[in-house]
Amino acid sequence: MILTAYKGRDGTVTIPIESDPLGGTDYVDLSLSGARVEFSAITSAIDTDSANAEIVGNEVTFKLGALDLTQGAYPECRIILYNANYPLGKVIAGPGKEIVILNYFE
Repeated sequence: MILTAYKGRDGTVTIPIESDPLGGTDYVDLSLSGARVEFSAITSAIDTDSANAEIVGNEVTFKLGALDLTQGAYPECRIILYNANYPLGKVIAGPGKEIVILNYFE
């Protein structure tokens, strides 16, 4: 998955979170599970505790322009799920998973 963001812009990206790692249609309702989801780009992160990310059902919408990054490609990005089962966080997308690459422009 390749995402594109522009620093300081309001553009958003919505990502469906599946509980089936093989790509099935077994979705989890994150809004009912008390989950927090974070988009981490190594030196900057945004999460659903802020106005820059929102959970609706099984989808997470990120306002990636809020990341504090310089222009470039960020292949080490991760999406991390926190809930009662994963209090320290579980990487659900990133290196070794469905790859998330962020192309960031100023």
